[in-house]
Amino acid sequence: TPSAPKSTAPAPANPTQDPPKASPTPTPTPTKQAPAETTAPAAQPVTATASATVTIVAAKPAVPAEVQRPPLNRAALDALRARQIDVREPPPGGAGLTIDFAAVATTMTEAETKSLLQPLVEHIADLGLARVPVGDELCALCSRMPSLVRLDLRKTQVTTQGVQRLAGLTQLKELVLAQTRLDDQAVDAILALPALTKVYVWNSGRSEEHT
Repeated sequence: TPSAPKSTAPAPANPTQDPPKASPTPTPTPTKQAPAETTAPAAQPVTATASATVTIVAAKPAVPAEVQRPPLNRAALDALRARQIDVREPPPGGAGLTIDFAAVATTMTEAETKSLLQPLVEHIADLGLARVPVGDELCALCSRMPSLVRLDLRKTQVTTQGVQRLAGLTQLKELVLAQTRLDDQAVDAILALPALTKVYVWNSGRSEEHT
């Protein structure tokens, strides 16, 4: 009798055997993120640009120089003209007065000169005192003229001490000191004037090496 074919089906699982446990899925460990680096904006260099100027002006408004001056003393102008002293007023927006004593230079005194100029010190831009018998005290008055750009002291009694008194004239561009009474120390005082571009010092008493 032919034998029955053997079954190839797998044997039933042992009911007493625990089913294989699935490996637990590992829980990802949170990693600490390094804080993002914040880069401070680089400091911008300060340059003299129009915007920088606007900022400065906004903080401290600039007042035009003519607004800062007291009103022009018309009586003082009339007094100069009555003494035959040349007075020229600037055009609108001009720097200031031009005053020249040339026509009456030798008839003036230092006291009268100071008296005539005193009321106008903040308005004078060009002052001609050539041959007027004035000295260092007149230079002290000139030092109070903030708009002064030209000063002619030729053939006056001004000394080095007088020139040193001009140190505050930051707008002075031309200075005539020919035939005055300077010494070599006047050179340093002259060089200290920040805006000076022309100076005339011939026959003024300095030694040859400073000519």
